[in-house]
Amino acid sequence: AASDVYKRQLEYHHYASAAGGRKLVRWLEAHDAADDAVPVLHASSACAAFAREHGAAEHVFEACAWASAAKVLSGLTFKPLPASVAVHTPCSQRNLLREYGSARHLLSVVPGIEPVEVSGLGCCGAAGLGMLSERTRARTLASEVIREALAADARILVSSNAGCLLHLRATAQSLNGPEVLHPFELLDRQLVITDNSA
Repeated sequence: AASDVYKRQLEYHHYASAAGGRKLVRWLEAHDAADDAVPVLHASSACAAFAREHGAAEHVFEACAWASAAKVLSGLTFKPLPASVAVHTPCSQRNLLREYGSARHLLSVVPGIEPVEVSGLGCCGAAGLGMLSERTRARTLASEVIREALAADARILVSSNAGCLLHLRATAQSLNGPEVLHPFELLDRQLVITDNSA
């Protein structure tokens, strides 16, 4: 029921430009059939869910889940961040991709981070276009996620879906809540760059 509504909103979002949506689906189908197909990574879980649903199930990954499973961050050095970080798992990642805990696991490479799962009432309210079409409901749901993060004394809240990220960021700003980032934004901030040219 709720996931069907979300899927329809997701399809509408991606097909808002019908020609662009059809072109993307054709490319994904061709890519998935190729013998030398490489992983297609999406920084947004809803985009990965859309791509998987439309023809590229074997080679499409949400970037946090792929990076976590592939252990691509091992060997890198990160500055410590002794802080609670609230981790929001988007509905698209949980319900459509069936992936759990990848952002939390990914952040474990940063010394000192204490990840705290937050879910609010189960959805942040972005719900594709829901944050625009049902603003009061969307605001209520996002506020619950922000309050849960504040109760955990989190300075930062991460989410791996673009719609959730924007919606939670706007709500957090209006409630003096935590800073809201994509997990890779936080990793980039903490990454220690070494000059090996010497």
